[in-house]
Amino acid sequence: MNHYNKTTQLVAYLFGLLFMLIAEIQFMYMDKFEAQLAEFPILSSFSLPLSWLIPIIEIAIAILLFKRKTRLLGLYITSFWFVFFSFYIMFLLNASTYIPCACGHSFLTMSWVNQLLFNTVCILISAAALSFNKPNTYALSRQTRFTTHYHN
Repeated sequence: MNHYNKTTQLVAYLFGLLFMLIAEIQFMYMDKFEAQLAEFPILSSFSLPLSWLIPIIEIAIAILLFKRKTRLLGLYITSFWFVFFSFYIMFLLNASTYIPCACGHSFLTMSWVNQLLFNTVCILISAAALSFNKPNTYALSRQTRFTTHYHN
């Protein structure tokens, strides 16, 4: 395993642990999490199913990140998850006068602006891990030419 694969694996494991931690907190404080989701614009009528669905999705993403065969898919979904949540935060910051807190228990002190900055860093880290996972196109093209040349 080369340096880039080890870096990608480390990033995937750290994101997996983060998702597991957040999901655990959301399950431990389910009543509070559901009540806070009910205060959000757009989400209020879906607060009960979302209070279960969000941590289940986060656990599913973590499982994808922990398994070698699904790690790349997990990193793509992680990037999407952070981008989606960031856009929702930006919507709240720009369109709402009251912004409730549905943060994880340990993240209660993080403001929405700080959460947005945290998400941006996570997006950059996941993009870097995805770029590390790209195959060496020069080596692949060279191997293809070699195989084609000698098999004809």
